[in-house]
Amino acid sequence: MAIVTGTPLIEALRKVPVLEDLKEDQLQWFASNAEDLQFEAGDVVVEAGAPANQLIVILAGELQGRRDAGAGVY
Repeated sequence: MAIVTGTPLIEALRKVPVLEDLKEDQLQWFASNAEDLQFEAGDVVVEAGAPANQLIVILAGELQGRRDAGAGVY
């Protein structure tokens, strides 16, 4: 289950290399349209075959992918 964190999102996003060239107003827009979520080990974040309709920016920790054998090619 995802939990909204209390960390100021804009401050964390400023430290993400791929976002470093954004102007302040662009970064503010990004932050205001984002959700700051925290997941526990074992939580499913994205399921295979689901539409790619979101951008995931990992601010801390890691994300591991796996799929069941015979699940097809994605």
